[in-house]
Order: sequence, then structure tokens, then C-alpha cells
Amino acid sequence: MSAIATIEGSVELIALSSIDEHEAGKVVPEMRSEEWTAFLADVSRRGIQEPVVVCKWKRRNVLLDGRHRVRAARLADHETIPARVIEVDEKEQVAWIIRAALLRRHLKDHQREMLGARLADAPRGGQPTNSANAPFTQKDAAEHLGVSVDSIKRAKKVLTNGTPQLIAAVDAGELPVSVAAKIADLPKREQQAVLAVHRARQGFVKMRTALANQIRGLLSEFGIVMAQGLRVVLVQAGAVAADERMALPSPMRTLIGHLHQQLKQLDAQVAQLEQLIASSVQADSAERRLQQVPGIGPITSSAIVATVGDATLFANGRQLAAWLGLVPRQHSSGGKDKLLGISKRGDGYVRTLLIHGARSLIQANERRRAAGKSTDAWLDRLLSRRNANVAAVALANRNARILWAMLVKASEYRPEARMLAAV
Repeated sequence: MSAIATIEGSVELIALSSIDEHEAGKVVPEMRSEEWTAFLADVSRRGIQEPVVVCKWKRRNVLLDGRHRVRAARLADHETIPARVIEVDEKEQVAWIIRAALLRRHLKDHQREMLGARLADAPRGGQPTNSANAPFTQKDAAEHLGVSVDSIKRAKKVLTNGTPQLIAAVDAGELPVSVAAKIADLPKREQQAVLAVHRARQGFVKMRTALANQIRGLLSEFGIVMAQGLRVVLVQAGAVAADERMALPSPMRTLIGHLHQQLKQLDAQVAQLEQLIASSVQADSAERRLQQVPGIGPITSSAIVATVGDATLFANGRQLAAWLGLVPRQHSSGGKDKLLGISKRGDGYVRTLLIHGARSLIQANERRRAAGKSTDAWLDRLLSRRNANVAAVALANRNARILWAMLVKASEYRPEARMLAAV
């Protein structure tokens, strides 16, 4: 079909009330305001000069070309409109609308890319959409619009992750799609807020650990040795500062008392931030579901969702694990593979949380073994041939892949599927 004017089909007057706009036609760029004003004036003066194009679909007239004429006729209180009725296969209706839009609207590259992204989810047939209507794929849209599939993917990212202001800027031609896609990849304000809480908590935890170690070090110089562990220092440091029978000079006793109070304040601040994180997790269904995975608690699930954002940007779970630095570095040459330690790329905070969760699973597995209870067969086989540190990273890698699958599919955790995959 090379031109709209040469379409074969009978022209007849049909009722405006019997015409339905195709869903794909609704995403084609509109006339500019000055064009629309002039067009309305022309319709009011001369009426509709060129017939619209419709096809019969489920006893309705589906509009393929002429939506501005139909809207203008309705505004002018017309009851009928001249229409050319054609035969179009349901799978070709979207393609027909694209060809008509390209001929009439002279779309620029960014408009074609955004139109392709919007049409990628449009039904090929008429209304209503049902399961029998196969989606108009990105490849289909790229082929008909004369753009690349990659450019449509970038435009889709803008539509999915971009703000209304960003989308409007691209539609207006103020920003190219490639630049807008990079902006859309930036964390959203809600993600930034959650990550800010995590970073603040991480800072308080580091200060708390450093202060506890300082108290232990200072007391050891006076012959008072405390066992390792934050809770030990919190309990015993206050008792040492208050016990006058301890062989401590008065200035030292005062100093330990001040440091102990500061340690308690830091511990309380950490607890408050953890409570804030736990509250936000309860309000998010995805974060709640991720906690079903062994070794994933509220802090890890919150950090994963806020850091990853749109998990569909990763093609598979291995890409997410590699992005978090949980895969080996390689130094391979001449067909000889040499695997080194983990790459440690990506977000170190999330990687640390996943590995800490894996270590807790290994410890829990050992406690179950000591108690004569059933253990994780996959983890037992791994520990039989690798040390605990390597096993912890491998387990963190597996959990990262599981989390990706749950985020992409919005599914619940299925331990039986994991066990079958490990066999």
C-alpha cells in the first residue's frame, strides 16, 4: 500500500457513533495546536472533504485513518461522516495504521522510536483486547517504522521508568531517546530515600564497631580483657565504669563511662533506622516476598529492591549476580581458562549483605547437623569440596539468581524448585 488515496473500497456515509478508534491509533502523535485550530476552522467551513478509512470488526467500524477528521466532525455535531470501508486482516491493522501515520504525520526519528515503544504492547486486532490478540512486538514495530529494535527498547525504558516530564520532553523533541533512556535509569526518588537510610545505618554501624573496639583496647591496657562481641561491650563496659573496686584511675573510669554512653546512643540510632527499614519493607509486597528466601532478611530485601530497581533490565539471574560482583574474575588466554577470586564489581553493600546472609545459613546448617536434623543437601555437597568462604559466596550467588527470578516473575519462593535445580 503506497498511498492512502489509492485505496480500493466503497465510500459510504456511516454514523459517527458506530466508529471506534483503534488502540494503536491513540498513541500516534497528535496534530500541533496551531494545526488543529486551522483544521477545525476548515472543517467548520467546508465539512469533511476526504473520507476516513475503516474496517469491519465484530460488527463495529474500526478506524484506521482519519481520527482528527472524526474528532472534528463530532465537535461540529455531525451525525455521519464519509468513510471508505476496506478489508484488512486483523493482524495487519496496526501495520496499516503505522503506514497511514508515516504518510500523513512525517514523523521524526524520536517520534518513530517512541511510537514503536508504545505500539509494542498494542493488540493487532480491534477492540476489545483478548488473549487471542498476539502483541505487536518490538521487532514488528521496528520493521514497519524503519528504526532499530535497540532504539525501541531504549524508548520503552523511557516510557517505563521515566517521569511524565521526561516523556513529554522526548515527545516534544527536546531530548533524544538515547539520552532520556540514561536519565530514566537513574534511581527514583523513593529508591534514593531508602538507600539514604541504608547508607546512614551503615555509617552508624561502622562508628559503633569502631567505638566498641576502642573501649576494649583501652581497657586491655589496664589488664581488663573483654570477650569479642558488641553485646559483651555494651553490658560489661558500663559495669566496669560504675565499679569503684576496679583498679582504674578516676579519669579512665570517667572516660569509659562517656564512651559507653556514646556506644549506647549509636546502638539506639542503628535500631531506629532498622525499624524504619522494617516498616518500609512491610509496605512493599516485593520486599516481603523476598524475605521468604533463606538468608534474606528485611535489610537485605529492602537494599536489593532499592538498588536493583527494575530487575527486567537484566536478561537473567547470572547478569544480576555478575553486576553485584559475585562471579569469578577471569584471566584466560589461548583456550585455557583461569578463574580468580570474585570480581567485587557493583554495589559492595548489597554484596556484603548477601554474603553475610549466606554465612548465617552455613552456620544454621552446621547447627542442624550437630542436632541430628536434616540439612541442605546442596550446601553439604558444596562444603565437602570447598571451604566455608567459597561456599558462602556460591550461596550468595545462588540467592541473587533466585531473587532476580522472584522480582521479574513477581512469584513466591519455591524451595522445591531450587532443590530440583540443584540435583
